[in-house]
Amino acid sequence: MRWTVERRLDKVKLASRTTPYCYFSAAVAVPEPELSDARISWAKNALLTTVADDFYDWWGSEEEMINLIQLVEKWKIDANIDCCSESVEIIFSAIRDTISEIVEEAFKRQGHNVKSDVTDIVRQVYRS
Repeated sequence: MRWTVERRLDKVKLASRTTPYCYFSAAVAVPEPELSDARISWAKNALLTTVADDFYDWWGSEEEMINLIQLVEKWKIDANIDCCSESVEIIFSAIRDTISEIVEEAFKRQGHNVKSDVTDIVRQVYRS
């Protein structure tokens, strides 16, 4: 839950109610102690997916939705300048920063840079 606050997702609608479910689903699906990093990644990505889905389904304006897609497409942006609202800035920054953490950890463990692969997947999700 600390990560949710660090990423300011606690300021986004519905995220605080969803967080425990994301952690629980990760613990149930990947219970092995040695896979704690996988559980953490699962929970973070589940929460980001849920927040984005709720944003598009319930409370994001059309301008915000388009802006978030454009930001994901560009990826390397200044969130303080290019985001049209605080909600978009919070969601995009959380996505970008979390993906960066995952990519960095994958490189440490595997010696492969998977950034382009992971960012391509994120872009595909937001295009759909």
